[in-house]
Amino acid sequence: MEQLLKILLVHNRYGVYSGEEAAVDRLEALLSRHGHEVRRYERDSAALGSWPSVARAFFSSLYSPRARRDIVRLLDGFRPDIVHVHNLYPLISPAILPLIKERETPLVMTVHNFRLICPTGLFYSHGEVCERCDGGREYWCALRNCTGSRGKSLAYALRNAWARMQGSYFRHIDRFICLTAFQRQRLDDGSGRFVVLRNSADDVEDADAGEIRLQGGGDYVGFVGRLTAEKGVEILAGVCRHLPHIPFVFAGAYDDRATRLFDGLENVTLLGHQPAGTLPAFYRRARLMVLPSQCYEGSPLALMEAMWQARPVVCSAVGGLAEIVDDGITGLLARADDVEDFSQAIERLWCDPALCRRLGEAARKKARRDYGDQAHYQGLMRIYADARQRTSSG
Repeated sequence: MEQLLKILLVHNRYGVYSGEEAAVDRLEALLSRHGHEVRRYERDSAALGSWPSVARAFFSSLYSPRARRDIVRLLDGFRPDIVHVHNLYPLISPAILPLIKERETPLVMTVHNFRLICPTGLFYSHGEVCERCDGGREYWCALRNCTGSRGKSLAYALRNAWARMQGSYFRHIDRFICLTAFQRQRLDDGSGRFVVLRNSADDVEDADAGEIRLQGGGDYVGFVGRLTAEKGVEILAGVCRHLPHIPFVFAGAYDDRATRLFDGLENVTLLGHQPAGTLPAFYRRARLMVLPSQCYEGSPLALMEAMWQARPVVCSAVGGLAEIVDDGITGLLARADDVEDFSQAIERLWCDPALCRRLGEAARKKARRDYGDQAHYQGLMRIYADARQRTSSG
């Protein structure tokens, strides 16, 4: 009989709901369904607004007395069998990690991005993939003003440098969970602590509905996510101009800059942020999905959710995305910065419903095999067991 665990999840929520938040929410639900006792320690960056609060957040990203007090109370009161960390910036800080290890509690971290070695976490700056900060050169973030704010870029560089010099992560984490083999290769320190476990994106509806989802062709090319530079908003705008005869519908937050990029395009509908519960129907109404990411993505939930709904994806061939989308089998890959390449791939699928159906069926089969909740849970339990073994053996 499987041992039930007491698990503490630690996460600093972002200012807006993101795929990382969704992954943490899904993890808690998954562990609870299997009978584990789960608690969460969270802080929320949405409260940050004024300059004084932002300044306090910078210092708390280096060392947060409040978070340390809170964690001590949880460790002593809840006595978790394992602590599973996600994002710690800016209100929790890596300063909690030594406290956890002092109590010989196994410590696992899911690395949703590349923030261990890149201050912004994206390996993306000024419209291009950028790895200048790797190898202890965080000062590039400040010199290049990677965030677009001098103060913010300097703060990001300083907090990353501080964590590296303190050995905050690499001295205390027992297992690092990477979302792709590409991510593991870029982060691995040779210690054997980095393992790959993809996010789960299990189907939330009747599995038998898969067959009827493939009928009808679909009404538009869809996109789910923030309409930002690193997500490829400029590529999307260029593609929409290239293909005025194809309708595009985008579900995700956008700002005035994104609105200007799509001005005058009658084939584009911007829905804005959509509640998670509405997305399955959004995928099913699409003929195909597009993901023109310019940065090294982790394991985008939107991509796997589309696969669950038997929708092929035209996706950037960048970072670990090519591990998820098999070119010509479950979708099509395109050069990340090439509007023409994306346009040709999208038009090819749009004009060939039979090909869409075939790739969509293969995508759903892969999702069932690799991205289901059960496969994720079994992999997670092995990682927890490894972390506990590592802790008990000293």
